Amino acid sequence: MRAWLRSPICASSAFCVEDARIDLAGTELAGREFARREDHRSENDWLVCWVEGRQFQAACGPRNLRESLQTFLSWAR
Repeated sequence: MRAWLRSPICASSAFCVEDARIDLAGTELAGREFARREDHRSENDWLVCWVEGRQFQAACGPRNLRESLQTFLSWAR
C-alpha cells in the first residue's frame, strides 16, 4: 500500500486544501465499499473522503488531514 500526501495548496492565506491518496491495489481493501463522507463545517474546517478505483482519496481543510487519515484507518479496520 502506498500513500501520497501533498503539501497544502493555498489559493490565499485564508484558503488552503490538504490532499491525501492511498493506493489500495493488492490489499484486501481494494473493492471494499466505502460510503463517501462529506463534512462542511466552515471555509477552513471541512473534509471529503471517497474511494475511486483502487484509491482512497481525501481532500480537506488545512487542519483536517488527521481527521481524514483517521477516517481511512477506521474504515480499514
